Amino acid sequence: MPPVFGVHASAASSLSPPATVQGSEKLFLDTPEHFANPAGGRAIKPAVTFETAEPAAVYKIACFRNVALSSLVFLLGSLAVLAGEFILRGKHNWTLLTATSYIVLLDLALNFARSVVSARWRDRAAWSGSEAVLAAAHAGRAAVLAAAAQHDRLLTSRDPVQTVWVAAAVWAASVLGSMFSLWRLMVVAFYSTFAVSVCCEHYSEPILQLITSAVDPVKARWEALGLSRNAKGGVLAAALLVLLASSGWATRMVMLLLAALIVRCHLEQAEVDAIATRAQPMVLSAKKRARRVSDFVRRRSSLCVPLGKLHEG
Repeated sequence: MPPVFGVHASAASSLSPPATVQGSEKLFLDTPEHFANPAGGRAIKPAVTFETAEPAAVYKIACFRNVALSSLVFLLGSLAVLAGEFILRGKHNWTLLTATSYIVLLDLALNFARSVVSARWRDRAAWSGSEAVLAAAHAGRAAVLAAAAQHDRLLTSRDPVQTVWVAAAVWAASVLGSMFSLWRLMVVAFYSTFAVSVCCEHYSEPILQLITSAVDPVKARWEALGLSRNAKGGVLAAALLVLLASSGWATRMVMLLLAALIVRCHLEQAEVDAIATRAQPMVLSAKKRARRVSDFVRRRSSLCVPLGKLHEG
């Protein structure tokens, strides 16, 4: 057999890679894109951000599908709860300022010890440029962007029905906040997440049947009444008057907001456009008046300064 590139066939066959290496190209092509680096062919760790942390992952942890990971999260959360209970209600006279001061003094003591025993203590003691600080800054930026995205999705009144549910949920949270502290609600939410997830995992069908059997008769009776839009408005106004007469000012304002949102849900788009057309001249007039008042105040303030300086002279 003629030589191949100056090498005999037997030698060329001996130089060929083994079968496992020959098939590695196909295996590499089957590797998911975010787990393989095309340049070096090494597995890389995927970046974990707020976008990748989906609710499904939290649900899997809360359902104990991965027993080891779920147990670790539950144990760490319980330890954090115990530490928080000791900090808030323990037998000590520490305050938040006291604890913060002691933490700062501990950091100062560690850095002083490093300056005595280490030659590169400045690099080890510095926070700027460290991976932990950069990761915290990235997480904070991602959290702010996620909060802004949730604000745009829930609090911009794009969907009237969704806006009613959001307002009712926030009002319920305010009622709970008047009865329980934020820390107590966080503890209850942590343990309730595990309990509710496990119950939904094993008893989802009976729970859904129970909710359906309780809600469907109420809906059927309400629809059987056949109330018109004016009648529904009268019922809403009567309930609003009763609540306004027997509640505080904060509850009254919330009730007015909920009533306005419910009325908005029953309006047609043509009616909403007509209201906006009639309200636009008044809004523009109010803006013009506010601009005139601000210009008047600015002129008066600019005139008062030279007069004051003249009086001092």
